[in-house]
Amino acid sequence: MIRGNHIGTTFGSSEFSDPRDLRPSNFLELSSIPDKLKQLIGYAVLAPSAHNTQPWLFRVVDKTIDIIADRSRALPVVDAEDKGLLISCGTCAGILTQALEATGFVFKRTFLPDPSFPDLIARFRITAEKEPKENWINDLNSIRLRRSARAGFITQPLPLAVAEKLINQRDESGVRLAFWQDAQSESAVLSSVVHADRELSSDKHYRRENASWINPIRARTHDGIPTDSTQIAPTEEIWSPDLSFASSGDRTTLLGAIFTEGDRPLDWIKAGSLLADSLIQASKQGLSAAITTHLIAFPGMKNQFRAVSSPKEHIQVLIRVGFAKRCPLTPRRPIHDVMLQPGYAG
Repeated sequence: MIRGNHIGTTFGSSEFSDPRDLRPSNFLELSSIPDKLKQLIGYAVLAPSAHNTQPWLFRVVDKTIDIIADRSRALPVVDAEDKGLLISCGTCAGILTQALEATGFVFKRTFLPDPSFPDLIARFRITAEKEPKENWINDLNSIRLRRSARAGFITQPLPLAVAEKLINQRDESGVRLAFWQDAQSESAVLSSVVHADRELSSDKHYRRENASWINPIRARTHDGIPTDSTQIAPTEEIWSPDLSFASSGDRTTLLGAIFTEGDRPLDWIKAGSLLADSLIQASKQGLSAAITTHLIAFPGMKNQFRAVSSPKEHIQVLIRVGFAKRCPLTPRRPIHDVMLQPGYAG
């Protein structure tokens, strides 16, 4: 299990620090494959995670990248099984996949490649390098500019073409993304999410865990949400029913869910990978997303998903997409804080 003090590494001739300073032009300055891979990790760590815990570590050895779960950054109250943690790591792996593809790397990706090391989430083995995709700069910028809708959504209708692009996204084997098509069932789900949060908020342990990650002191650690909890939109605002959809059929948001055939760690990781595809596609359209994994586990919530799922499927992620209100970016840990030296396993 990976815990505690991690050993840093360097990026080419100078140590790279803040992932939010990345620009595609930085990539062109690198020549060696290991240095390029390390820089693409800077895009991967821009993935979302619950409370911005950033529960991942990386190891680069020659032409291989390992993504390793950092269990020390778990949320034991709302995520006792580490399901959300592994979904976050899967999202990180999905974003790294898109960054590698954009920049011309040919690779083999394997989830949970070592049964003796369950924290090893994904391994990427580079097999070849070719010219970057035609729109590779736009692809990297879509990752860099992705935002979470922590301040809620504005009431701007979604263009039909944009909505169709999101709804018609590809699914992965055993994992699928489905969107609600009628206002009544969508409203019922959203109301249940708000109710679940109200119920959980009465638990002092839930409030304490939230407060430990949502406070101004987090600016020092480059993780969490470094603001007072009163400065972010409440759950009931972010997940409130779409009145425009109910009254006129005009969507200002899209509500979707990611379902898997199983409910084991590999399924959670795959759900996160598909989530990454959805988030980047939304970013390309100028949209942001609100995400929850813990509120859908609240007792009684499963019945709300019958309109878009089969009885044998398991819901892993609820995602709401729309034009978001502006809010400060969450920080990211310096790259040297999430890199492990070759061979180090904790």
